[in-house]
Amino acid sequence: MSDQQPPSTGERPGSGQQPMFGGPARVYPQQELLPQDIQPGRSRLGWIIALVVVIVLIGAGFAGWLILRDDGESGRAAYCSTLKKLIPGNDLLSAVGNGQASSLDQLHRLTGLAPSAVAGDWKTLASVASTVQGSSSQPDSGTFLSALGAIEHIVSDANDHCGMSLTLPLR
Repeated sequence: MSDQQPPSTGERPGSGQQPMFGGPARVYPQQELLPQDIQPGRSRLGWIIALVVVIVLIGAGFAGWLILRDDGESGRAAYCSTLKKLIPGNDLLSAVGNGQASSLDQLHRLTGLAPSAVAGDWKTLASVASTVQGSSSQPDSGTFLSALGAIEHIVSDANDHCGMSLTLPLR
């Protein structure tokens, strides 16, 4: 019975590793690299710094644009003085609604002077006034409602930015 080997525990002789799940332990070969074969790790710090710089430049450009833009406000003083001359009694509807050629000319002039906040509203009023003057029929309800919305916006802008106290008699 001396030919018998002790029962196997699943480990290789001399490996010093414990078997997992009761099976034989596997020994994997170790890879030995020569010093010239070892590549240094690549640092991404330069890319990260460049990305941060680009984001900061974009943010600074956007902030500068927000600060320096004028939204068509550079001609606000001329617009306000023309508006005050057109509406001396603070009655916008009578000034716009009389349909006289001089009023239409002033409407077109205001359309050119108006800041971007109300330029579209003045264009709407000018087109409605031209349509009403050029035809004998009354404008449809959609045209009337768009003109009314434009007048409301113009009134609130004039009260807020031109120091006027315009009111709408429809309210």
